[in-house]
Amino acid sequence: MNKRSVLLRFLAFLCVVSLLAPAAFAAQQIPPEVKSYVIKFFNEYGNATKTMADRVQKTDDPEQIAGALDKYVDTVAPLMKGMDDLQKKYKDFFDAMEEEDREDSGDADIDKANAEFEKTQQGMMDAMQKIASHMEHPKVEAAMERLEKIMSDMDETAE
Repeated sequence: MNKRSVLLRFLAFLCVVSLLAPAAFAAQQIPPEVKSYVIKFFNEYGNATKTMADRVQKTDDPEQIAGALDKYVDTVAPLMKGMDDLQKKYKDFFDAMEEEDREDSGDADIDKANAEFEKTQQGMMDAMQKIASHMEHPKVEAAMERLEKIMSDMDETAE
């Protein structure tokens, strides 16, 4: 896969997470384990995104950029795995929620966590532009390949 498509795929993934996640928790009673993990997911994923974007924006050193990406992957990979595990455990709940068409989750705590998460994504576009300008560096390329792998793994388990 070429480097540009890796970046575009990642940005598309972030859009899907922030736009579709609230719709996944509509009218049905949300199991407490699902609610607590989703809030944790939004908070920790958002913090990791903000930290990575801030670190990338503060440097032009490709090795530091790669380090920020690696730390990001190390943080979000287990979060994504946890979400995948939760979706498998509560498959019927998540399947039913996909059929709903709502603007929010119907849960104030989840909606608040999602709104905060969306704010953290604003700096991601600038960070990704900077990362793209350093994609020829082997460490940046390797870090983006790691990110692509966890996204691909999530795509495979979602199918």
